[in-house]
Amino acid sequence: MTQVSHHPWGEWPGQGTVDLWVVQSPQVKVEVLTLGAIVRSVSYRGKDGQMEDVVLGYDNLEGYVSDKRYLGAVVGRVANRIAKGRFVLEGKEYQLDLNNGPNALHGGLRGFNKVRSG
Repeated sequence: MTQVSHHPWGEWPGQGTVDLWVVQSPQVKVEVLTLGAIVRSVSYRGKDGQMEDVVLGYDNLEGYVSDKRYLGAVVGRVANRIAKGRFVLEGKEYQLDLNNGPNALHGGLRGFNKVRSG
């Protein structure tokens, strides 16, 4: 039987509480944060019967808040880089925030991985 639960996982100063949602079956367990829908862990039961986590992540909220590598991030508006942070849509040029040298990466300075939901 699959179970779903959640509980407060950390306090982001000035932003509020970040919760941890857990979806678990006898074979798989997935943990998702309400900070950008970050996938904190995915564990599965191996042949030896032990649960093993296969996702890189941090042990605490501070790690995700200061993360520059997008560990576990659900990429939102843009996946990958936009060269020079510029694009043209319907004849109008837009300039985005640059956060990867001369490029905009994964949504810019405040990508979806830094948005608290819930």
